[in-house]
Amino acid sequence: MPRVYCGERAVETFFEYLIEEAEKAMEYMGQYTPYDPDKAIEYNPKKCHICELPISPSEIPVVDHWHQAEGGTIRGYAHNSCNLNYQQPNYITIYAHNAAKYDQKLILKHMNSVQGSITAIARSDEEFITISKNYSNGFTSVRLRFVDSYKMLSGSLENLVQNMGGERDLFIQTRKIIPDHLLHLAMRKSVFPYSYITSEAVFDETELPPIGAFFNDLSKEPCSPENYKHAQECWTAFGMKTLGDYNRFYVMLDTLLLSDVISAYRKTAQLSHGLDPAHFISNASYTWSCMLWHSRQKIELLTDIDQYYTFKNNIRGGYCVCSLRYARANNPDVNPNFNPKTEVPSYLFMTDFNALYSKAMCESLPLKNFKWMSRDELDYVERNILDISDNAETGYWLVADIEYPPELHMLHSRIMPVLPENIIPPGGKVPKLVANLRDKTNYGLHYRALKMAVSLGLKIKSIRRGISFHQEPWLQGYIQKNMELRRRAKNDFDKQLYKDFCNMLFGRTCMDVGKHKNVRLITEKGKFLKAVADPYFERATMIGEEIVAVHKTKKSIRYDFPIYIGASVLDISKTYMQDFLYNHVNKNFGETWQLCYSDTDSALIFSEGVNPSHVVKLENQKGPMSWYDCSEYDPSHMCYTDVNKRVPGKMKNEYPKTDIIEFCGVRPKAYSILTTTDNKRKLKGIKSHVIRKQITHQDYLDCLYQNKRFQHKQNTIISKKQRIYSAIMTKTSLDSYDSKVHVWPDNVHTFPHFHVSVMTHQNFMKALIPEIHQQRSSTVGYEHGDSDVEMLDASEL
Repeated sequence: MPRVYCGERAVETFFEYLIEEAEKAMEYMGQYTPYDPDKAIEYNPKKCHICELPISPSEIPVVDHWHQAEGGTIRGYAHNSCNLNYQQPNYITIYAHNAAKYDQKLILKHMNSVQGSITAIARSDEEFITISKNYSNGFTSVRLRFVDSYKMLSGSLENLVQNMGGERDLFIQTRKIIPDHLLHLAMRKSVFPYSYITSEAVFDETELPPIGAFFNDLSKEPCSPENYKHAQECWTAFGMKTLGDYNRFYVMLDTLLLSDVISAYRKTAQLSHGLDPAHFISNASYTWSCMLWHSRQKIELLTDIDQYYTFKNNIRGGYCVCSLRYARANNPDVNPNFNPKTEVPSYLFMTDFNALYSKAMCESLPLKNFKWMSRDELDYVERNILDISDNAETGYWLVADIEYPPELHMLHSRIMPVLPENIIPPGGKVPKLVANLRDKTNYGLHYRALKMAVSLGLKIKSIRRGISFHQEPWLQGYIQKNMELRRRAKNDFDKQLYKDFCNMLFGRTCMDVGKHKNVRLITEKGKFLKAVADPYFERATMIGEEIVAVHKTKKSIRYDFPIYIGASVLDISKTYMQDFLYNHVNKNFGETWQLCYSDTDSALIFSEGVNPSHVVKLENQKGPMSWYDCSEYDPSHMCYTDVNKRVPGKMKNEYPKTDIIEFCGVRPKAYSILTTTDNKRKLKGIKSHVIRKQITHQDYLDCLYQNKRFQHKQNTIISKKQRIYSAIMTKTSLDSYDSKVHVWPDNVHTFPHFHVSVMTHQNFMKALIPEIHQQRSSTVGYEHGDSDVEMLDASEL
């Protein structure tokens, strides 16, 4: 039965309840029931049921049984080493959704109300991935482990419950408490009037507050009539007398629903991959272990620090650019007054890769035999780079000097330069991933990225050094298994889960262990003084009155993670977009098309004279070899086919059932797309409700053409020193300044940095400006060192 408490000392009472549960768990784990040897003959002694590998004739199999089960239930035969490692966990996992940013901060301050040490894994000063409280009753001990379920299942609890599709069998815990005839009311998240609760006396009110009391101050959205009606139905159906009853029902239902979500997650994951997510603290760590279990590969770790940093220093994430900042389509589908006799039709076409990183993870990837290459090997690769197979047994990570010939600048600026760099762009202040046209020096990259660059006209000056390795598509089986499971999934919950398994696996391959924090939570004065005296001590942060978070510099870092996988996947994935734009779009759309916007796996194309639908239809004649997945078009559309439905690496139209009229982008991650039926607006760092209610397509246009700078306020919950505050933040929302490109005077067209035309102009201006300054100083009294410097207008130059 769930236990609900409302009153003073809520957190302390919560821990008292947990200790009661911990005592029951310790009593249960302390039991030992021997097994019946006669029943062991029913199991296969030649295969270990734990690792599922054969037991050799030279080994003596041991019987593994469940100590706490009645009759000592036999689980099967096992290797002796497997049986010894297969231990009963000594922790109890407590899940809370988004705990790292909210619940844990309330719990942590009162953890010292129970005796025992506290341990934590920190992500930052304000965010702990998990916190554990060690409890002992004098005979045995157990860990109370607090885990953020958001790290397992991203998304709001409301959306997670909706994705379960109302399947009654999935609501196991809820059905134990809620009668069947009322279950339909409990299979969804309810609403609560948070701002209405100003004191404990409010809980004594005998009527449900009016709909206005349910206004959401964070999202600035009123409660919908449907949600308020649901609250009224719950009030009546469950016989509530006071608002306190509704409060207890609300928190109980949230807990039950989260329990059912976690149970559904565990069941689905364990059935498909054989491991229980309850033993992990994040979905990323779980899917990584599942991959190792499924592939059975022994992944070689780098032991040469120079090799490690050769990979690490050349990790470049997804690339985003806004290169043509405004475009408007003009064709019969979007303009009823279009005149084909006097006007050239133009189109806007946005495509997106299916499972870009999953596709890259199915390719041949580094696995073992990492060696520095000899001069002869480097020369061979330099001469034969275009002839080395993508799936060759030996792959290469190279550090090269590469020339970007000026004759390529015009074409590549219209499409997208290859080989982006993490640099501080001209006029910028912080490093950004910038696709530019300058020559590359000491540029580290996967050989397939270099192969693509050379095929597009870049030239190798020299390969300075390189690492060779054995490669094979060893991740392919695990990725394809999740893809197939996703195709067969019956509800949105499972579909999203299998997608997350692939995406989070990729994220795990890029994990930088050097960024892991070293934080200890100390509750004793003596231990704190000892920690402060440590030469690796950095600082301390008080949490409550009795807990101190001590931050220390790491004495050593174990680079025990194959970061070369993430580096390779990122480089290989970039070649897909380059191949699509240069070898498909550029060859089929003619010379009048231009890239407007691209973000990692998507591209918005402006085409004059060529109808994208005609190109797609022609490409579909290639069947499975086509670039496109057209399964989301209306079946009556000329481009519809389900041949490549959800196939990784295929491009799909982002707007298959509507047409794009206008695009306005002010910088990366900030754009507005106007279609015949909708307006999609994106603005990084600004909450969705602010974008939806306060920002219009016209605002983007005003920002671009009139250089207007917009600021918006948004409510948020923040944390400082583990204390939670509700804050109103004013943020710059729309600003046309973009340091990643060189913007033309019309504020619409751009050039990549270091374009030959830009460099020629800048060199000319550098030579000209001193002469102009000298002439002007004689007329306006300008002297070097004056605090008030008159700025030159561009028109004067």
